[in-house]
Order: sequence, then C-alpha cells, then structure tokens
Amino acid sequence: TAYRQFYLDNRDRNKGQFSLAVDVIRNLTVTPTFGLRNDNYMLNDAVEDGMKSDHSWNAGVELAYAASPDTRFLLSYMNEHRSQIISSAGTAAPGAFTTATYYTANVEDKINTIVASVDHAFIPNKFDVRVGYTWSFGTNSQPLIFGNGTVPTAATGGQYPDVTTQFQRFEALAKYKLDEE
Repeated sequence: TAYRQFYLDNRDRNKGQFSLAVDVIRNLTVTPTFGLRNDNYMLNDAVEDGMKSDHSWNAGVELAYAASPDTRFLLSYMNEHRSQIISSAGTAAPGAFTTATYYTANVEDKINTIVASVDHAFIPNKFDVRVGYTWSFGTNSQPLIFGNGTVPTAATGGQYPDVTTQFQRFEALAKYKLDEE
C-alpha cells in the first residue's frame, strides 16, 4: 500500500516550449528551440517509494537552406538534459524503512544530437532523393545516497558507473512517382 505508481500518482506538471523561425537571408531559415518540463510528485518519504521529480530541458537550433527549388539542406543540433529523483526502501522489508536502507538516486541523462540531410529532386515532381545522417551521444549517471547521508562503498559494490551511449544512423530514401495512367 506504500508503493506509488511512477509517472502517474500526484503529479504537478509545468511545461513550456518555444521555437522561432527566422529568415536570416533569402532561402536560409534559422530556428532556435527551447523546451522545459518540470514534473513534481507529492511523496511522503517516510512511507512511500517512487519518483519525487522528473525535470528536463532541451535547447537547439536548426538551419534550413534552399539552394534551389530542387535542392534543400538541413543541419540541426539539440542538447537535452533530464534529471529524475527516485527514492526507494532498497532491501528493507515492506514498511520497515530505515535510514540505512532508504535511498534516493538522481538519475541524469545528458544527450546531444546532430542531424544533417540533403533533399534533391532529380526530376521535379517525379524522382526525389533524400540522404541524411544522425549522430546522438549521451551520458547517464545515477548516484545513490542513503537516508543516513552515506553512499555505497567499494565493499557494498560502490556507485553505479556512468553509462555512455552513441547512436548513428545513415538513411537514403528515393521516391519515384508513377504516372496516373
């Protein structure tokens, strides 16, 4: 009965998003973006496991250039940061919360994404090709702090190590429109 549903129970959300497309010069559009989301949860530390907060923000910019009516280029960058505070009783028996077993973890994700693409109409309104590349790399950390202020030691397995990830994607898409006949 002391368990709360992650992401669902007692959530107070504040969210905002901003983007603005600016034509810098003819055929070049720059679009800065920013987003913020703060979810806070009503959590009774004395008796409940669960998520205390889930805060995130992102900021980026996109450049789109139309070199001709048949050729367009796109380059974008996005930086994202997410922080979740999660609490748990650990290995304690249900209802037996102690400062030595109760812990919180600040799970943090930091992600950077770069996208580049080009669209070209080899035969306008008939044969189009799109080539794109995406590179995303990030780091996840989740240090634990026990209710009594201590942290895991080497004797107990230590802290979780940071996890780094990298994702790459190359895509090529060709589209040919057949005559209606």
